[in-house]
Amino acid sequence: MDDINVDYREMYLQMARTSEKVINLIIAAQKMCEDIYVKAEPLKVFSSYERKNKVN
Repeated sequence: MDDINVDYREMYLQMARTSEKVINLIIAAQKMCEDIYVKAEPLKVFSSYERKNKVN
């Protein structure tokens, strides 16, 4: 079997750095979606009776 020289420390550091970037990206996306939700106009919800009888 060939002796493979693997830099496990560098592999770990690369995984940790990339994982942190991904987590920060997900957090940023969540914050953006929360801002959209907070700024949105409330929707008018109609009951089935209101839809059937066109009551406002």
